[in-house]
Amino acid sequence: MIKKQKEVTVKDLSEVLDVTHHTASEHVKRLINKNILQKERSTHDKRIVYVKLTPYGEEVLQRNTELDEEKLEMILERFTAEDQERIIDAFSILRAEVKQVYSN
Repeated sequence: MIKKQKEVTVKDLSEVLDVTHHTASEHVKRLINKNILQKERSTHDKRIVYVKLTPYGEEVLQRNTELDEEKLEMILERFTAEDQERIIDAFSILRAEVKQVYSN
């Protein structure tokens, strides 16, 4: 969520994770101590504090959640053109459904 949305607060995280504000705040503190997250005050309203990924946090996120593009390319090359097209279609359908769920 922090990566995909520009402005995320601890309150936003607590709602998405369905935990108390205190619990979300404690998790954020732990991730700040590990240099994965940082807090940043809003330039428009100094009362608002946003949670952001640090450069190290970006690396950790990518390493643990994103696909290795080179390996993915090697795997896709093993499929026929027809199978590749079906895979791409399936992911397009999945992406559309995910967008639908997150827009509600």
